[in-house]
Amino acid sequence: MKKVRDRFIKNLRYLCLIGVIALGLMTIVGTDGGGGGGDGGTSEDTSSTMPNGETETDVSTSLISAYMAIIHGQEIDAFEEDQKAIDREDSAHGQFLSGGHVKRYMANLTNHIQNFVDNSVQYISQVADTKPIDKIAIEELFEDYNSTDIAYMKTFTNAHLAPHGEGIVLLAIEELTPDINDIYDIALLQIEIL
Repeated sequence: MKKVRDRFIKNLRYLCLIGVIALGLMTIVGTDGGGGGGDGGTSEDTSSTMPNGETETDVSTSLISAYMAIIHGQEIDAFEEDQKAIDREDSAHGQFLSGGHVKRYMANLTNHIQNFVDNSVQYISQVADTKPIDKIAIEELFEDYNSTDIAYMKTFTNAHLAPHGEGIVLLAIEELTPDINDIYDIALLQIEIL
């Protein structure tokens, strides 16, 4: 029960953060830059530059970036929690050093990266339906997360699969790298057609 409550509290924290960010950005957009006197919120050209110098595209990119950061953090946390459960189960059955354990580890990692990318693309698509988006900036975000996930995968794989031996670690990294790159390449194609 404590595990369920801890996970709920962790997710609640992310949801509250999303709410605060969304509310702040909606306030900025709704008041045409917010703050001070004047006629904030009365501009008829919503694509123009706001008093604070930001465009609506800048705001949508900031919103997308914040959303992706939160979702990425949630997926990494969920991956690590799921991996602990897989480790316990495999250890209990004497399979921790088996090839099956390595395959379950790799599937768990790629599944969570795929979830992050799918959720991000879906959210970006929703934003693009109502606001202009900067595809180049969004593609750069995906490229940054691709690099981040490759680096994370290498570090985690080196530490986690070390008991299997260096050959297995290198093989896992060699197989995971193109899998992760493929996930992000497909996302970039999806963004391109928005």
